[in-house]
Amino acid sequence: KKALRAQNDTKLSVYEANPYINFSWGYRSKDATYRGVLETNLAAIASFHIKFGGLYLAYLQPTPLRYKDVQAEISSGVNFRISPGKPETEIMGDIDALYVQKIIEAFDSFATAFEQLETEFKANTNIRFLDIQRIFQPIQERVFNDVVHLNSLGNEIIANRMADDILALVAQNN
Repeated sequence: KKALRAQNDTKLSVYEANPYINFSWGYRSKDATYRGVLETNLAAIASFHIKFGGLYLAYLQPTPLRYKDVQAEISSGVNFRISPGKPETEIMGDIDALYVQKIIEAFDSFATAFEQLETEFKANTNIRFLDIQRIFQPIQERVFNDVVHLNSLGNEIIANRMADDILALVAQNN
């Protein structure tokens, strides 16, 4: 791994060394943003809930790479270059622009998938596909512990949103 990180002489090598991108190149080569996999899995779960009952709420989560001023995170020492699963793995240099571009492309694709699934399943009021990527946009406090995980404030904000959504669905169905 150190040898790979030492070869950071091009943006592509930095991108390829990124621990978040190394996951599942086979799927990525077939579906660059994983949108097909996401759509298929979410639709299958929604169909299960239609057949057997219950509420199903799917959420497109926020990413610190978009829609939030992360100055509070950076000021408190959050390092978005450290792999949350492998803290010994650090991407050399700044977060690579190609990596950020690929994440944004993926999340845009996911948002489109969520919109399409919400339309497809709209007739069933117990099934919802909710894009909450912008939930932290007005929040100035730190909500991310790293590039993936939330702190207690971030979890509380999302939990409150989920509780509100569940209560609204229950009220709508009664």
